[in-house]
Amino acid sequence: MNTTKMNHTKSAILIRRIIDFHQEKSQALSLTKLYQLLYLIDFGHYALHGKAVSALEYWRYGQELIPLGAAEYIQITFKTTNEVNEPATTYTTANNTLSDTALEVIEKTLTRLCEVSEEEIRRIIGYHHTWIFARGGKILNYKWAESCDFEWLDYFSHGKDREEYELLERERRAIEGNENITEIMEELNNIKV
Repeated sequence: MNTTKMNHTKSAILIRRIIDFHQEKSQALSLTKLYQLLYLIDFGHYALHGKAVSALEYWRYGQELIPLGAAEYIQITFKTTNEVNEPATTYTTANNTLSDTALEVIEKTLTRLCEVSEEEIRRIIGYHHTWIFARGGKILNYKWAESCDFEWLDYFSHGKDREEYELLERERRAIEGNENITEIMEELNNIKV
């Protein structure tokens, strides 16, 4: 199997796995959440192992995350697998399409985020350097994943450990919930230079 075809296969298999996982858990899956999970799996795997699971590139358009080419893979996924109305049971082939590390990242990410809302996932992604640096409609750079936290994968940027990460999260949530700070931020956002 040539590299291009294998990358296309990995992307289609990844999309199928996300869809099947949500069906197995009887959870709704919107297109936005599918795109968010694709991003978190690809960038989480990159942070840990230096390469993405799929062949997708991700683009920030305003507040939307768009995996370029995903629509094509979604069509392929439904065209080739929806004839049998049952979730697929295996995500590897004789050619070992998905690596063991990819399967582990996929399962950990889906297990942790399957029941989480789009809004909460958007909040998680909003703190990622990959997202922040892509302001103005840019392609998200995989290298930036190394500066992001993927707590469900036990990956913390800047040499933090779980305890430091949880302390910073508690502090961040306290600041976000503070009415005085919210008012100040709203005033700052309304200032025009």
